[in-house]
Amino acid sequence: MLALTDPSSPLDDDLTSAWFLERVRGASVVDRSCDGPDIEVGLVDLFCASGGFTQGVRLIAEELGVQLNTIAGVDIDEGALTVYAANHSPDLALACPVDELVDFELDVLRDGSVTYLNRPRSLHHELSQLANQVDLVIGGPPCQGHSNLNNYTRRDDPRNLLYALVPAIAEMTGASALLIENVPGVVNDRGQIVQTTESLLPGRSDGLSSSEPSMQATSAGPKPASVISCAHIEQTSPRST
Repeated sequence: MLALTDPSSPLDDDLTSAWFLERVRGASVVDRSCDGPDIEVGLVDLFCASGGFTQGVRLIAEELGVQLNTIAGVDIDEGALTVYAANHSPDLALACPVDELVDFELDVLRDGSVTYLNRPRSLHHELSQLANQVDLVIGGPPCQGHSNLNNYTRRDDPRNLLYALVPAIAEMTGASALLIENVPGVVNDRGQIVQTTESLLPGRSDGLSSSEPSMQATSAGPKPASVISCAHIEQTSPRST
């Protein structure tokens, strides 16, 4: 087991290599600085496919000593959802379009920002019943309309609007944080979907605030594959048991 006793220290190449090697070998990697009360995080994964995004969050949770409870996985691909359920055992495995879970309208203000005309309303009874257990909503909306390889509907694809469903469902459930994964081209969407999403995050009536919601991350692979993530963190302590 590789124990990180001082994660605030800069990670040099040797430590980074050691981390990856231990993970590949199947060893547990634990951040000893996070020892304390047991913390639980309830997660909903939208556009979940077979669960790669949830798996990444799960690995981080394990390293921080946090218990990850998978509340729901949602995808229209029933085969992928079956794999997700086998891997992550969610309370709900919903084989339906994400936009069938929530009803909301957006209003454009004079300053160009966007807000909810009415608070997003749940269209799914079972998910509503579990909403108070949701802390984190994650999602990887379709990226085809943002991809530079798409020479037909690039930047102007109706699927691009699905990006805004992630904050809407986070609002609906009362989640304290969200993560959205997509390709870098999402920031060039003609409908400015990233800017719209960011404007939905700050200044909410329940006391939430956003800090640097847009960030760029990189992932290893044959070709550089950057993603854009949006995070919205509530200024309260996580649920503990």
